[in-house]
Amino acid sequence: MVPTMASASVTHQAPGNEPAEVLASCCVDEAHVSVTWQDQLLSYPPEMEGAVADYWQRLRTEVRPTAQLFDGPLCALRDFHCQGGHLVLSLARTSYRYALFANDHCQEIIRRWGSAHLPTVLGVSAVVATSDGTLPLGRRSDRVGEFPGMVDVFGGHIDPEADLRDGVPDPCTAIRHELAEELDLRPEEVTSLHCIGLIKSRCNQKPELIFACQVSFEFRSLIDRALRAPGAGEFVDLLQVSDQHAALGAFLKTHRTALTPSAYGSLWLYGAYRGFWPIEGAKTS
Repeated sequence: MVPTMASASVTHQAPGNEPAEVLASCCVDEAHVSVTWQDQLLSYPPEMEGAVADYWQRLRTEVRPTAQLFDGPLCALRDFHCQGGHLVLSLARTSYRYALFANDHCQEIIRRWGSAHLPTVLGVSAVVATSDGTLPLGRRSDRVGEFPGMVDVFGGHIDPEADLRDGVPDPCTAIRHELAEELDLRPEEVTSLHCIGLIKSRCNQKPELIFACQVSFEFRSLIDRALRAPGAGEFVDLLQVSDQHAALGAFLKTHRTALTPSAYGSLWLYGAYRGFWPIEGAKTS
């Protein structure tokens, strides 16, 4: 476990060439996040489909034979808009192998088939705040498929067959499932949950829906919960940073290369949500 970072005076500006960019900034409760759903697997050019299949086979048998890889169903973000205190997401069906292929071949996809064919798999992430004023983070195991060994916030993806509300894939249900899986959080222990915006990782153009989650207990208790959580193997240890302007700004500045793009973008957006620094150039609701 890494101790809380010491406070420092930091001038923080909106991301320019940082690991992630802010697409939308908002503060929306669960009832005001809605989805339009295309329940049909997205198709790509035949040559790209062949490249994805070859990549997946090589990944499982040669590159990461011991990694936890499963080509499960996921949701791709096709469009979004923020209006009148509502966030509306347009989603379509895809799968995990397209997400990993895009991680490693983003620029090739754009060059050969065009940016319209990027598998824009939507992730969901939560910045968790404890009752003693810390923001917990996890160091990812070397066995996971995406960004092994890097520091991340908690979250995952939307399962279009399990994360449902009224029969439609729901990102709020998904993030609650992920928090239960990774931190053993029960619904009543989450005292508030708000969607605070949408970011995009620059390295793979992957969008991520970000939530601010307040829990009713201290960081030390969260460690005990994480150790017994169903998904405990995804993280090898827990870290923390103080939920304060100077401390969070210093952490982002000094740990930029150790953070996953979604962790960097999530923490930066959370800082804007807390009023630590202004949002510039992002859509707001």
